[in-house]
Amino acid sequence: MERPPAGMPVSCLPQARPLYLVADDRGVAPLLAAKFATVGIATQVVSVAPADATHLVVLSGLNRCPTPQDVEREIFGLFSQLRNCAAALRAGGGLFVTVQDTGGAFAAHHCDGQQAWLGGLAAFAKTAGREWPQLAVKAIDVAFTDPETVAASLFEELMGGGPEREVGLGENRTTPSPIAVAAPLGRSPFNDGDVLVVSGGARGVAAECVLALAACQPLRLGLLGRSVLVEESRELARLADETALRQHFIASASGKATPMEINRQVSRIMASREVRSTLANLTALGCEARYKTVDVTQTAALEAALDSLRQDWGAIHGVIHAAGVLRDKAIADMTPDQFAIVFRTKVDGLRALLRVTQPDTLKLLCCFSSIAARVGNPGQLNYNVANTTLNAVCLAEKVRRPDCVVKSIGWGAWDGGMVTPALKRHFEAQGVDLIGRQTGARAFVAEVFAGADSAVEVLLTGALGRGFASLAGHIIHRENHGEKDV
Repeated sequence: MERPPAGMPVSCLPQARPLYLVADDRGVAPLLAAKFATVGIATQVVSVAPADATHLVVLSGLNRCPTPQDVEREIFGLFSQLRNCAAALRAGGGLFVTVQDTGGAFAAHHCDGQQAWLGGLAAFAKTAGREWPQLAVKAIDVAFTDPETVAASLFEELMGGGPEREVGLGENRTTPSPIAVAAPLGRSPFNDGDVLVVSGGARGVAAECVLALAACQPLRLGLLGRSVLVEESRELARLADETALRQHFIASASGKATPMEINRQVSRIMASREVRSTLANLTALGCEARYKTVDVTQTAALEAALDSLRQDWGAIHGVIHAAGVLRDKAIADMTPDQFAIVFRTKVDGLRALLRVTQPDTLKLLCCFSSIAARVGNPGQLNYNVANTTLNAVCLAEKVRRPDCVVKSIGWGAWDGGMVTPALKRHFEAQGVDLIGRQTGARAFVAEVFAGADSAVEVLLTGALGRGFASLAGHIIHRENHGEKDV
């Protein structure tokens, strides 16, 4: 080469030990290996990365994945390989690259709808780079044309690419740039009485957002969650908080219940109270609201729940997917079950929601994603991969639904919800602004009202407390054929 690469230096590519290329089914791997051989870099094409791999380019993201099972095989297969190679990769001086085919711009355009579900592959590289800072990483998205052209583009990028960790190789070389500003002011996409379904919307910050939307306009809201509503006795109903409930169960158990069992009892009651409070507040705002206990990842059960809403209310006009769980662990320590539950709640949940609303003409499709999808939070590989997938699928869905408001909101940390008091103190010590509950809810409404031509992937962070405050009193909406400031 006449010049050293501008970003990833040649020293990141092995001279003495092999560069492992995890093969694809389109024939790119052997062509890329031949190009590396011309500059003296020894490679081995493998189907699965060996545990001692320190320099690794994963090309299996180029595989054609026509079914959900194919997508899951690629995602879970890469998780297994990365965890298996964790000790070698984190030792220092190595290289980890993921390559995927989601249109050459991370699903922003020209992406086959099924391939978009591979969008989460990029998060593997970003997360590995955050957990192991000494590791050189890059996530590359290509617009697949033919094997020779793709191999040549990858070789050029790896030998002389820039410093960016995410690079799209489509018609032009691009890097993702999500919008990180408050949405422009607009009007509600809904008519009074329109039907929305909200996964995870009966509790936490999602409930705050739903209530803010309901304050603008009377809607019919079907809230979906896994919490089973508990019927309380009069005695329990008089106990106002967690401390009182816990003391009651400790006294009544006479030492026969474990602390974990007691905590589960308390949690079930507090969750039920929160759901009922959300339903009551929505009713007070003039909305019709129902809660359905359902696992949003189970398509048949979800379809039954939505059919019951359609029978009484008619067609569904909006979907908000806010369900999510956390199982944080370092890559090397994360179990397959911990990866699966976080990934499937978000990704399988979205897939099921899209499948069962195929008969409906949606005016809104909104996913609650996370800033973690953009930065690759250490210790959250499962969460990062899941949210990056949501972003990619929403971008692809927008191409299919040009008249629909489609949003994937990359939330920063809220003052509440999944942020515990201990985590809040950690964020404050790091100087991280938290999103106030009212401010975040207003920002959500602004995104919903931003119009079908507004950005799909957006970042909303604690800086809203400074930059969004001026919008808080000026969200314009439709009510009784007029306008009202809230």
